[in-house]
Amino acid sequence: MKADASRSIFFSLIVICGAGCATTHDTEYALRCTVVRKLGTARYRPAESTTWVPLNTQDRVQQGTLQTDMAKSSYLDLRIDDFPEPSTEIEWKRPTFEGFKPQAPANTVRLWGNSAISLDKVAMHARFGRWKHPKHVRLRLHAGTVLCFMRDLPSGSDCEIVFAAGRVKLEPGVYDINSTGEVAVGKGKACVKLGDMKECEIPQGFRFDAKTGELLRLPENVFHGYERAQ
Repeated sequence: MKADASRSIFFSLIVICGAGCATTHDTEYALRCTVVRKLGTARYRPAESTTWVPLNTQDRVQQGTLQTDMAKSSYLDLRIDDFPEPSTEIEWKRPTFEGFKPQAPANTVRLWGNSAISLDKVAMHARFGRWKHPKHVRLRLHAGTVLCFMRDLPSGSDCEIVFAAGRVKLEPGVYDINSTGEVAVGKGKACVKLGDMKECEIPQGFRFDAKTGELLRLPENVFHGYERAQ
């Protein structure tokens, strides 16, 4: 009887320790976003604030709205997966940015001129025992166009861009997305859904026409342009 009681206590301790480990090492962290390059002016309004502040290179932001100026040549490059605390025990490598082309493992979004986007959610789900942690990205495109370089979306990640008419889910790749629902896939694969329309898968080298719901092959020069930018 004493042996059975000891065994029961021993197994109970294992369960409690296991639950404690799961609680400690299975955590969602909000990721910061960094302005890595820009041309023209841009501004940022934190979530639950009515005040706009100017954005400069190397500024870091979290939840909130970013907006570029109306000049056609303006743009802002935003790296969207900076870890909040470099001192954390979770191993990570700081992404770099060289010119127009993001270097892995950076996930980078370029806002073209006269565009506005909200960072609804940019987070990482840190799981004990995993080298690559799933990331959760949800951006809301209010106006204009963004060029997305999704380089680092480990297994279990989800990446979604929402606009007025619907949403598009992205896998690792290169995507050109307009707030009207136009989506071009330079690399990878995307799934778009507008209103009551059935979800449509967009393969690499094609563009989704939001007005007709058709898939159109990208002109060769445009497709090669995406290839050069990767």
